[in-house]
Amino acid sequence: MQRLSQYDNRWKNTKFGTPGSPLTIAGYGCTITSLANHSDNFTPLDVADFCDFVPDANLIWESISKIPGFSFNLADRIWAGDIGAIRQRIDNGMKGMIEIQQGTNRPMHWLAVLSYSEGGFVCVDPLNPLTDTIIPNNRITGGCFFTVQNSNNSDNNDIMLKNNLKQQIDNHPFDADTRKALLIAVDNDDMGYIIAHSGANPRLEWDKWKDKAETLQKQIDDTPAKDCTVEVETAVEIAESNMKVSIDNLSKLVEAERTKNVALEIAKNIEIANLQKEKDSKKPEGLPIWQRSIFDAFRNGTYGAGGAVAFFGVLEAAGVTNLFGDFLVEGNFSQNSLATLVLSGGMLLLGYMQELQKNQRKQNETLDLSKNN
Repeated sequence: MQRLSQYDNRWKNTKFGTPGSPLTIAGYGCTITSLANHSDNFTPLDVADFCDFVPDANLIWESISKIPGFSFNLADRIWAGDIGAIRQRIDNGMKGMIEIQQGTNRPMHWLAVLSYSEGGFVCVDPLNPLTDTIIPNNRITGGCFFTVQNSNNSDNNDIMLKNNLKQQIDNHPFDADTRKALLIAVDNDDMGYIIAHSGANPRLEWDKWKDKAETLQKQIDDTPAKDCTVEVETAVEIAESNMKVSIDNLSKLVEAERTKNVALEIAKNIEIANLQKEKDSKKPEGLPIWQRSIFDAFRNGTYGAGGAVAFFGVLEAAGVTNLFGDFLVEGNFSQNSLATLVLSGGMLLLGYMQELQKNQRKQNETLDLSKNN
């Protein structure tokens, strides 16, 4: 017997029954899953395709005979909890299911029957198929029995084994990568891989597959390894080519960014040079620092550059420009202070400087006379 679950990820969300039915196998597929468990290679999906239904996904019992290898007689549908009739059919070698009430306001539930004892029946529950379930006699409300002509075809048996093993793997708490690898191994008949990587777990019936696994592993060991040199070299060439393209594209991006930065730096330097040139063009060329200070003071005030030039001319005529410049530069006058000084005391200072110059000439004349005498 298979041990398929109606919660299997491969079909749990599949809707079945009459066209447009909203009912899923996970919620209402106990009957078709229990029928599938009595087959050697069918799934609940297969049984749903073979059989007919009335609304609410209730099975039309006569359609059980549409399942290949199954034969059903309506007389074998037991509508009451007749424990004696159920046991009789099991003793006659028939396969079947029993019906139980799950609780108030809950649908009836069907389980595949394995055997019976005095107190109840040993069943495979499609809600928890990996562990045998004991159903007490007083919970049974009905039954359905049929004959099954299971195929002896080795291909069908292999399909059954694979489906059974997939079900067990899928319901075992493997991590996602391990589960995926094991399911692929089942499809590839790599039973040696399955045994080597599954770990010992009583929920997986490894003993059942041991002989087949050893045979398959021997076939794998005896099969010469394929020379994959060409494939590997081709893959390496493709990878290197893709890497070169990626590096070239990255280099172009870096070079474009570098060119952009250089252009921005050049533009910045040109702008700075233009600003400096514009600033320098507004100052008279060749003036000492103190004269430029006075020039800027006049230009920035209300007197303009002409006033500064005129004042320079007076100082130049008096021959005291250098002396006056030193006096101004060595002081702590701001440009505005210089402008004020020039405007308010310039002429007085000019007279004082002329007087000093006159006295200096007299002293020089006196010294010359003394030398001549």
